[in-house]
Amino acid sequence: DVFTMFDKDLDTFRDKIIMKLAKDAITDMQITYRGRTFHFYKEAVKVDKKKKSKVKNKIKKKKQPKFIWKYKGAPQMKLKKGKMTSLVRTFSPLRAMKYPKMKKSDLKFPVATIKVKVYTKEVSIEIFEKLDPKDKKKKRKIYYARSSESPFVFTLSKWNAEKFYIANLKKLQDK
Repeated sequence: DVFTMFDKDLDTFRDKIIMKLAKDAITDMQITYRGRTFHFYKEAVKVDKKKKSKVKNKIKKKKQPKFIWKYKGAPQMKLKKGKMTSLVRTFSPLRAMKYPKMKKSDLKFPVATIKVKVYTKEVSIEIFEKLDPKDKKKKRKIYYARSSESPFVFTLSKWNAEKFYIANLKKLQDK
């Protein structure tokens, strides 16, 4: 039935992609959570890999530029590649769950602020927490966000929001 196909709220039909950044294009990331700031940057590292060809039994040298993420406060610290990749992939693409009817100026005091440098441009996202008014137990939160790349307030999933809640480097540090 044609009428039931269009009998949905406006959010169902809206494009939910806030931004789509190529993970390789992100060179710098600054995450502030509850007043504490962590600054990460990507550094190129050349690695020589020797591979034996099974067919010819010759040793081939293959130079591949690799990148590693470093913490600006302690560049010698090793960071977990998987955790850093997960943070970066959030932007490829960053999707809204919903677009609530509110203005960007209605949001005050972000819990987390993320600034990402993509080539020469800086992109930012601020995350705000509010209790869900529909939750009678007052435990469920809604993660509102505003971004430099969108004129609208949007909501994020708990998983996408809380992955930027970095209280210390223990979760990111590779031992």
